Amino acid sequence: MPCRAVIDGLMAAGFRVIHLARGSEYRDTDLPKEWDGKPIKIFGTPVDDLNGYHYLGYLLDVEANFDDVDCIVYIADPQSIRAWRTNVQARMIFANKPRPTVTYGPTEGGPLLKPESTCLAEIITTGGIVSTYTQFSADVMTRAIKKAMVPGKPCPDFQIRIIPHGVDHAPFRQFSPIQRADVRKRFGWTDKIVVMNVARNSGRKMWPSLFKAISLLGSKYPNLILYAHTAPFERFFLEGHNLSEIANNLDIDQRVIYPDRSLDPWHGVPFERLIAAYNAADIFVTPSGAEGWNLPVSEAAACGLPVICTTYSGMWEQARDYAIPLEPDGYTTHSNGSELAYVSPHQIADKIEQYAIMCPEKTKSYVTRGLEISKLRTWQLLKEGIVKMVKEAIGNLDPASTVMD
Repeated sequence: MPCRAVIDGLMAAGFRVIHLARGSEYRDTDLPKEWDGKPIKIFGTPVDDLNGYHYLGYLLDVEANFDDVDCIVYIADPQSIRAWRTNVQARMIFANKPRPTVTYGPTEGGPLLKPESTCLAEIITTGGIVSTYTQFSADVMTRAIKKAMVPGKPCPDFQIRIIPHGVDHAPFRQFSPIQRADVRKRFGWTDKIVVMNVARNSGRKMWPSLFKAISLLGSKYPNLILYAHTAPFERFFLEGHNLSEIANNLDIDQRVIYPDRSLDPWHGVPFERLIAAYNAADIFVTPSGAEGWNLPVSEAAACGLPVICTTYSGMWEQARDYAIPLEPDGYTTHSNGSELAYVSPHQIADKIEQYAIMCPEKTKSYVTRGLEISKLRTWQLLKEGIVKMVKEAIGNLDPASTVMD
């Protein structure tokens, strides 16, 4: 969604766009119809297990397209930006002509260590602009960039720009009671208590903790189910899990529902189906260990679904005014150095029981605030902000600098 807003903003301002789309099965049908005839070229880059892209062969095929590039815009986290900029072929392309650089992406937890911090410092010292979604990420990036500067050399003045996400990338809305009852009937959820989460099957999303919470409540509430909007198995990609086996081991395999077709994690499902699920569920629960923003939390709130989430990282910063808190019981350090929050299954179960089962009326004020805040969040801020940053970065470029310094 950020990528769409960035491209729309740039094209509306008169820029031509070369978009390197990351995805395992990139398809022409992924393109918005509104882009037909617009000044944009798309190149799909399959994922690999080395640095995120099949660079060497891929870049040789499209190198000529970079001859007239005036600015590089990364819509990615620091790890993905580093993967691009440390690739030998990519650096040689850009070394011949320095390109102004703008980034827009999160940190999912903190601290941010080398080599990612060094990459962002390099962008700053060559006149580039780094931006992110929340103050949490901005603080993590600022500290990391300052620590990555060459010892003994003055640190240039810089400020991480903050542009929040929107939630108007689809018509997220609250259904009427009649519409909601109809959807629940079609889903077979009329007599169910439905907990929902939408998240990639990756390690930091903490799916097993949510599964264990459902298991703790199962014997007490036989009509409780979990709608897990995810791919139950992705070959342990991103440190994910075999969720089907975990559910079976916890004896909740009959309580966990996945999307009604094999979910493509790169393309998802049509938004209207997701909107219907948000409206049909009773509560949205994510015990995620760290998030840059977490769009599903915003989407759920925009559909009038009460939200329970972890009080850590960018997710809590953007959701604290409308979400029910899950306080971290501790933190664990990821292999990249970032801290991930851990919430016990018992706390998750207690919050589900309290707000979705025993006293659902207590969620009304949270729902009202979520609906109000969602109406104010649009992607227009990013469309305008990215154009402003690109123009500023082009003006900042020192003709004597190169990314090889």
